[in-house]
Amino acid sequence: MKQITYTNDVKKSEVTIFFEAGEMAYQFVEGGSGIYSEGADDHLFSWSLSGSIITISELFTQDLVVEASIDGDLLTWSYKTQDEQNPSNTLEYIMTAKKVS
Repeated sequence: MKQITYTNDVKKSEVTIFFEAGEMAYQFVEGGSGIYSEGADDHLFSWSLSGSIITISELFTQDLVVEASIDGDLLTWSYKTQDEQNPSNTLEYIMTAKKVS
């Protein structure tokens, strides 16, 4: 996952965060349900797809709306959010995941 920090729409920093296998996983089940795993904790969510926009509901305090693309077995999604600790900053997250069978 990449985290990019913008201040007043100017890119200030970029950090790549690596996860160990099984540390964090999203499983999208056909029909609009899914399971988010973080360590030993599992959480159910619902999802919908409209064009290239995935909306994940019932997992966080508000819906997570991401722009997604698929290239072979790779799913990449991104979204931006306001930095709660510094409101003049915007954080962009870009996540890449490989499909497993």
